[in-house]
Amino acid sequence: MVKKRVFCMLLAFSLVMSLSVSNVSVQAKTTKKKIKLNKTKATLYVGETTKLKVKNTKKKVKWSSSKKKVATVDKKGKVKAKKAGKTTITAKVGKKKLKCKVTVKKKQTSANKTTNITVSSVSVLNSYTVQVGLSAAQSISAANFTVKAKVHEKGNYNITKTIESISTSDKRTYKITLGAGSGIEEGTYVQVTVKGLKGSGTVSKAVFFKAGTYQYASDTIYKTTKGASVSEYLYLSGFGYSTYTVSGLPEGLSAEMENEWGYIKFSGKAMKAGVYPVKLVTKDELGDSYTYNIKWLVGSEDYIAAGMNPTYGLLSERGDFTVYTQRIQIAGGSGSYTCDIEGQSHGIQVATDNSGPYMKGTVPAAGNYKIKVQVTDDNNPSLTTTFEYVLDIKQGVAVSGMIYDAKGNPFVSGYNRVNFENKDKANRYYSMGSGYAQTAGMYSEQVLPGTYDIYVTNSEGNLISETITVKLTASRVINFNMPVYPIAIQSDNEAISSSFFGKWVDDKGNNYGSGARLYLKQGTYHLRSDFTNYILNATAILDVTVNANTVSATAKVSGESAVVGAMKEDEPLKITVDSITKTYSFTPETKGIYYFWSEGDKDTYGTLCNSKGEKIKSNDDAGVSSNYYLSYECEAGNTYYIAVSLVYGNPGETTLHISATQPEFDS
Repeated sequence: MVKKRVFCMLLAFSLVMSLSVSNVSVQAKTTKKKIKLNKTKATLYVGETTKLKVKNTKKKVKWSSSKKKVATVDKKGKVKAKKAGKTTITAKVGKKKLKCKVTVKKKQTSANKTTNITVSSVSVLNSYTVQVGLSAAQSISAANFTVKAKVHEKGNYNITKTIESISTSDKRTYKITLGAGSGIEEGTYVQVTVKGLKGSGTVSKAVFFKAGTYQYASDTIYKTTKGASVSEYLYLSGFGYSTYTVSGLPEGLSAEMENEWGYIKFSGKAMKAGVYPVKLVTKDELGDSYTYNIKWLVGSEDYIAAGMNPTYGLLSERGDFTVYTQRIQIAGGSGSYTCDIEGQSHGIQVATDNSGPYMKGTVPAAGNYKIKVQVTDDNNPSLTTTFEYVLDIKQGVAVSGMIYDAKGNPFVSGYNRVNFENKDKANRYYSMGSGYAQTAGMYSEQVLPGTYDIYVTNSEGNLISETITVKLTASRVINFNMPVYPIAIQSDNEAISSSFFGKWVDDKGNNYGSGARLYLKQGTYHLRSDFTNYILNATAILDVTVNANTVSATAKVSGESAVVGAMKEDEPLKITVDSITKTYSFTPETKGIYYFWSEGDKDTYGTLCNSKGEKIKSNDDAGVSSNYYLSYECEAGNTYYIAVSLVYGNPGETTLHISATQPEFDS
């Protein structure tokens, strides 16, 4: 038994050893590396070389080229390009042949070198213009660009700006004009992404927008009485957290910055009456400084403290400057005062309303005016004080011109706005203004001499010209050409005139104008207009592709009756009148003059329309208190409509009348 057990054990051991040796042999066989070339394809320019090598063997290699005129190969595998064309390099190892296909191109020059074009620079020229520089010239379109913005350095670019257009003169520097409502504020990070760049594909580059460092100034008045508790808050301008200094505070008052909320809190009790000039200076994270010139007026029973903020202005086109309701600030005394100008008034006078005394009037020319004002306590005439009201008025320059459409015609839709943004953002006299174009496309504006970014928008806010930067030192003419075409919109429904068309919007709610004439850029549009012509609630759908040859388009118009009832002669109708217009039909049996009016204590507005819903005449409250009243000679059998609405006030009942007999009203 023992011998048998030993024999079995030896047999098992020998089997294990046999299996182990067998496994090792198989593993070594399957992991042996394959003989191969380091390249199977290569592209060379004439004169260039490349090195081929057979890997995973120490055997002798024999090299050959199928076309030696195209490329040669030496005994070490060095390939040299000779002539444009294609050849095959063969490496023979024993009986095994390895091949590399070689393409040879003409000698590389600056003209045919492969260039990886990238974005070399991004800069924000102004709120609506971004400039992008490419490392080399390439023709690309607006569709290749994306502009995004964010406020926080480590935040996400959640806002994508609308690109209105792009322009370039050398295909290397591109100016991107952003759409209205997509302007860029200072203190913003702007990222431009350009796709389709040769050799680079899509490239993004970001920049922080700060147009400059400015020193702003403003004027503020606070008033209190001696010994009274003060709790005033001055909310600060600027970007991020600010540092501050303050000087000149009345004794007993203190100033503390609440950085978390961005304001200065003044608190305490003023210990002594008087007029205190206080200067608060802050500096924000972008380096802009803000100087707040504060007058603290501390009054008491026996002391009046008074003053006004200075007025900084620009002469109007008429050559004068008008002051509107500049308040006089007074503390102390009884609370009832009389204010008088002492000496020359320069066209300014004192007036009073329920809110107290104020200054108004017109100064005739530019200049620095100091108007002396005396304040007297009405209940104690011996209690008086005087102060100076300062007007610092500058002479401007006139800028005027025309706004043309893409066909060179003046705009005929009014309310186009020419915007002027002073590059000196801290200018107290004129930092930003607008000139409004008349229906003939003309505009004019008075501005302070300086450098301005100027651009045009329309009332819908979806049209903007390219921004131009101009230095204005004297009056001049600047014309604008807008990239839009005038399109006359017609109705396909004879019963509904195009004159009733209202606001046109796309599926996203963007407004493209109103009425039967639109100004549209080249492109394809799907627009909708919902409107009423007193007798119909209608919808117009406009599908149009606009190009330089498009002059008109037809809208598909459908509607439902807006008439809520019918009226008859001498049968008064009591209704509830509100802000929603209610329309009633009337068909006279005989020709003659008919009278239409409402009766009641509600302020009503009436409009008489013909059978097409076109207004004949309307009236608010002529001769009959707040009720409407009108008359018209009507034809027998024709249908007319009276549309009634509430002018203002709460909804309520009123009575409508139609009669061939002229009514008599109580005087």
